Amino acid sequence: MERKIYFNTHFVILSDGKNTKFSGETHICNNKTEILHIITTYINNPTQDICIVYHDFEYLCNEVTNQFNYIEAAGGIVENEHHAIVCIYRNNMWDLPKGKAEKGETPEQTAIREVCEETGLHSVSIHSFICSTWHTYQHPKGMVLKQTYWYAMNSHSEQKLIPQIEEGITQIDWIPLSHISIVYSQTYQSIRDVLHSFYHTSNRNTQI
Repeated sequence: MERKIYFNTHFVILSDGKNTKFSGETHICNNKTEILHIITTYINNPTQDICIVYHDFEYLCNEVTNQFNYIEAAGGIVENEHHAIVCIYRNNMWDLPKGKAEKGETPEQTAIREVCEETGLHSVSIHSFICSTWHTYQHPKGMVLKQTYWYAMNSHSEQKLIPQIEEGITQIDWIPLSHISIVYSQTYQSIRDVLHSFYHTSNRNTQI
């Protein structure tokens, strides 16, 4: 098993050592002290991609997560009847609609609420889970680790798209499959991972 956590443009892979194909710098840990030493050192200077290996994957993930302020978010890839998906443009990057969970929400509820708020769509339905992504960012109260749950959703093209301007969204479009490479080339690596999972697990034949 493995988990990829993004630190800006770099990442750490957490792994139990089974079926991991990462060929970069790898640290095989034997105890908690070694795990904490590597991750705390990396947090202060994330200049390359690395892999941390420990035989107990759940324990490894918990120890690393405990070094951050953990929050949850959710979002979705919304597809219409023409197989185009909703993409938003924010901070000079293409992105997918998503947002932080509110107290008491399930990830599915968060995903639907955030998608509707950011896109103006009033009717979307979830049909499957895609994946989770993990990334970190600096906050005045300390480093944050955000887990985002991603869902495949359906909607209809006749619904008007309205960008949530107050969230910095300046453009929103239905992007057809034939143009998805444009989004792919100008988005975050974690979003590329979501798009890759969506298109390559749904029997679609596309190069991105």
